[in-house]
Amino acid sequence: MLTLDFHPTGRHFLQIPGPSPVPDRILRAMSLPTIDHRGPEFGVLGLRVLKGIQQIFQTKQPVVIYPASGTGAGKPRWSTR
Repeated sequence: MLTLDFHPTGRHFLQIPGPSPVPDRILRAMSLPTIDHRGPEFGVLGLRVLKGIQQIFQTKQPVVIYPASGTGAGKPRWSTR
């Protein structure tokens, strides 16, 4: 069985394009349990992210996040255009 709380000894490095040193605060954040994507905490986080994206793109219009693979939002095959 895989043990998820095991951390190899020594300094950890991110290997893309790397090696790149990973700050301790990032390593600590990565060791925290993930939040439930169906729970209220995730909903609050999602709304904060959407507001932040509006600021990044400098829009007052709603922003939509479309989760899919790289071609998920591409032109459908049945399109006549």
